[in-house]
Amino acid sequence: MTGVRPGWYWQITWRFIAPVMLGAILIASVIFQLQASPTYSAWNKDEVINISIPPIREICVIILIFIMSL
Repeated sequence: MTGVRPGWYWQITWRFIAPVMLGAILIASVIFQLQASPTYSAWNKDEVINISIPPIREICVIILIFIMSL
């Protein structure tokens, strides 16, 4: 953009360190999401009940894997 090649620090960071860190964050977040089923505590004055949310996260993971394989 400016006609000057970035220094070695920025080249290493953008080519190797940043993609590895982003991949690690993505993998960790997917693992943490798959470990526990999300619930919603519905408020009731008499009692609180837990309602399970449908397994939409598995569907999203399958769609993401399919898109990334194209």
